[in-house]
Amino acid sequence: MQAAKTFVDETAARIVDRALVLSGGAGYRRSHVLSRAYRDVRAGAFMQPLGVLRAYSYLAQATLGLEPSLS
Repeated sequence: MQAAKTFVDETAARIVDRALVLSGGAGYRRSHVLSRAYRDVRAGAFMQPLGVLRAYSYLAQATLGLEPSLS
């Protein structure tokens, strides 16, 4: 589940970044739908169950056959 969340978070960030490039500066205006999408997608990396940095550590431990810890 954590691997899927991390993948989705990173993919969504890339998609929104590309959309902002295509829209130009207009996407950064508060009234533009991409402005909210950008904020929301960036916040995903900090949401539970694990933030992106802790997720990489957890997944690396699991991949190496170690007992993953959430601390």
